[in-house]
Amino acid sequence: MLRHDENIKRRIRYEWVRWRNHKRYYPDVTMWWERYVKKQLRHLIRQEDSKHNKGHRLMENHLYGCIYDILRSDAPETENLPALRRYKAKIVRLHASWMKKVLLDNNAQDKIDGEEPTLFHILKMINRRETWAIHQVQDLQRNIITRPQDIINTFVTHLRQTYGPIALDTTCISILENIIQPTCPMKYSNQLEQPITCEEILTAMRAGARHRAPGTGGISLEFHTSKWETIKTEIHNLLNQISLHKNITPLPPTETRDHSLPSKVQW
Repeated sequence: MLRHDENIKRRIRYEWVRWRNHKRYYPDVTMWWERYVKKQLRHLIRQEDSKHNKGHRLMENHLYGCIYDILRSDAPETENLPALRRYKAKIVRLHASWMKKVLLDNNAQDKIDGEEPTLFHILKMINRRETWAIHQVQDLQRNIITRPQDIINTFVTHLRQTYGPIALDTTCISILENIIQPTCPMKYSNQLEQPITCEEILTAMRAGARHRAPGTGGISLEFHTSKWETIKTEIHNLLNQISLHKNITPLPPTETRDHSLPSKVQW
């Protein structure tokens, strides 16, 4: 998984210095985080995922090429056999991480103890993906939608209409404020308005559930915890600005979740 990759950790630390310098082009840290950092992170993830897949294919082709060269050589079998075993072990290690994804969600009774992934498990993985895929939906006008992008737009429209902002009567809010008396003693008010500390943020993140779906920006909880030493200053300033100054940057009207992120990327 990408969060354990030392190369991407090193690159984020390097790029973070450049991203931090761009804060002066934005009015506040929340705008900088929403409009610049998240976009740069998505771009970096796509690049690293593409390099990872390309490197895997190149290494696989190289190892098989070495095996073919050994088989074509005129060296005695006593010399070829150790080399073949060595390259076979390298190929097995190369495929180990991919095979873990193949066995994802396969039932225990489908695999004997010590058994290697077989064609059955691969076919089951493909069938599982087909079962999860949505091939058509019906919109509010009862039209059948089949194109993937139109299906995504239909869901986005439905969610916006269902969970969008609801117009409120400001007069009623003022009346409620006068009727409902605060139950929190005044001696706690100053304590609640204190700035959030880095330790409190890290404790809250470590208490969160792992391997859950990321937010609308495509950034999961694992990213914040694994890159904490690099991003803690900006996250601390960001949350305090939201908490103390009520400064929340709204998303642009046309911005929706980025569905182009690779589904197999995990922080």
